[in-house]
Amino acid sequence: METWTIVRIEEPDYGCEGVPDEVVQGKVLRTADMDRVVLRDSKGQEKIVHAPDEFLIRHALDEGSTCDPSLFLPFDETDKITRAGEVSRK
Repeated sequence: METWTIVRIEEPDYGCEGVPDEVVQGKVLRTADMDRVVLRDSKGQEKIVHAPDEFLIRHALDEGSTCDPSLFLPFDETDKITRAGEVSRK
């Protein structure tokens, strides 16, 4: 399987309120509360996935890291893998 490069990580902006306690304690896992991760393959195709910040830290994933995009499937609600292996947007 081809690896993709993380080209950008965007963290949610909670403003002056800070991160809600439910998110910090891991009680809430919504796409809006996760980091937005932009991946690029060797052909220049980009894919956007989502993951909790602590997941990225635990797996030492940062901008410039390479990874298999299926690593993000348990968290990502915006992408769906079809039987043919194609990625389709909801």
